[in-house]
Amino acid sequence: MAPEIVSRKEYNHKVDIWAIGVMAYIMLTGTPPFFHENQDKLRQIICKKEPEYPNSISKEAQDFLRRCLVKDFKQRADISELMDHPWIKKVYEKELHNEKKLEIAKSLASF
Repeated sequence: MAPEIVSRKEYNHKVDIWAIGVMAYIMLTGTPPFFHENQDKLRQIICKKEPEYPNSISKEAQDFLRRCLVKDFKQRADISELMDHPWIKKVYEKELHNEKKLEIAKSLASF
C-alpha cells in the first residue's frame, strides 16, 4: 500500500504509480521493497524508510523505482514521466529490436 493510503491521507491516481514501483522492485529483486511480519511495523516502514537498492539493479532501473516509490504522492512521477524514462525506453527499444529480428526470421523462413 502507498504511504498515503497507510496514513489515511488524501490520495489520487498516483497510488497506482506506487504499485507499479512495488511490482517492478519485486520483479527485479525477488523481494518486496518493504517487509515486516508485524502489519503495524510494516505500515511504519512504508511511511518512514526508503527501500534499499541492490547493486545488481542498473542505475537506470534504480532511478525508475525511486521515481515510483516517492513517499509524497505530489512529488511522485506520473505515467507520462515513467513512459519517457530512459529505463523504459531502453527496454522498449530492446523488445522492438527483438520483434524486428523475429519478423525478418519469419520472412526468411518463408522462402
